[in-house]
Amino acid sequence: MTLPYVSAAPMRPGRIGVRLALGCALLGLLSACGGEDSGGGPVVLPTPTPSPTPSPTPTVTPTPTPTGQVASVDEGTIPGVTAADGVSAFKVTNAGIYMAVRFADETKSDVIVKLRGTPQYSDAWYTATPLTASGSYVDDYAPANPYSESRLGVSFYWAGWTPSEENGDHWGFHTVNNGGVSIIADARHFGHYGIQLVAAGGRSGVVTSRPWIMWYEPSTIGDSGYHIYQDDGAYTGSNEISDRFGTMATPPLPDGASSMISHPDDPELYVAAGNQLFVYGPDKLDRSWTMPEAGTITDMTWVDGKLYFAQASKVYRVNGDTINSVADIGPGLGIEGRFCISRGDIFLPSGEAINILSGTRRNWISKGTLTAQQETMVGLLTGAIGAGIYCSSYASATLIYSYNPIDGKMRAITPLSN
Repeated sequence: MTLPYVSAAPMRPGRIGVRLALGCALLGLLSACGGEDSGGGPVVLPTPTPSPTPSPTPTVTPTPTPTGQVASVDEGTIPGVTAADGVSAFKVTNAGIYMAVRFADETKSDVIVKLRGTPQYSDAWYTATPLTASGSYVDDYAPANPYSESRLGVSFYWAGWTPSEENGDHWGFHTVNNGGVSIIADARHFGHYGIQLVAAGGRSGVVTSRPWIMWYEPSTIGDSGYHIYQDDGAYTGSNEISDRFGTMATPPLPDGASSMISHPDDPELYVAAGNQLFVYGPDKLDRSWTMPEAGTITDMTWVDGKLYFAQASKVYRVNGDTINSVADIGPGLGIEGRFCISRGDIFLPSGEAINILSGTRRNWISKGTLTAQQETMVGLLTGAIGAGIYCSSYASATLIYSYNPIDGKMRAITPLSN
């Protein structure tokens, strides 16, 4: 097929120049339009400079605001006592803590000191000297009213001896209500034998408030052994020890005892002897237990009519004729001050508190986020109370006492609550 002939339209003058100009504008620097190098070679595009990758914005971690708390402490030095002197036999009441002091200077007589509340008061300390003769000793003592004592009240039973006296064993009762003078009763004396332990008789105002003693007689004496007596209240000579303690409970203890405490309301005496616990009435042994582990029974204390004590690795509770474990506190070999109980919590020197009912544990020394200064305070306090803690289950508020023989200071600590 023959296509029809079409003639080309005539090109307007200047059209080619316009097109070239537009091409140069589009290409820019990509080529030299109409120049000598505008031949048929490839067009080379310049490589663009890469933009720098921006650094990620760091996440700001806010500094935690310290919210920690540390138990408050009031501390003081026992008047007249140095680090060389021995301080022991800590016994708490609802209103303070008693302690026995044996001086390094053997010519000084032993004293009994009461801290009334905390050391912050000007009249915080009271010192009693039951036996004033040079070099006299106090073998044991017991606050007469550990359950409802007044802050300023001071009263305790005691037993001691004076080596320079032929009949140097004595028993007595010291009270500030009697002008601060001890009533002394003479005891039989067989070398240094006689009263070794003393216990108060329960709450003030009940018949069981009459005190108890453990009296040792050697085998050279007719009725030898470790004997338990309660003050029978039938006096013909008020200051004669054999008159006050005339009825011996039978049988005697099989061996010496380390501590004893009377029931607050009933005429019963609980005696700790190694890992054995004995319960005496006024005239006979009622019952006894032998604990399954070795280790001396310590820290006997009454809480709501039940006796608690530490032995081996646990705290136990006596409920009638049964004994049950209530808390594991770690190993111990008869060291006093391993625990104390106040307002439903068992407090430990480690800083733990264990709720008696739930068994839950918490820290009573610190809690929350601590500052560096608070961390230092916690370390110092934890180290200072390593020698033992003492508190009363009958106090209106919890106050924990601890004596540090290294710095010679007594601390009264208000623990943290939940």
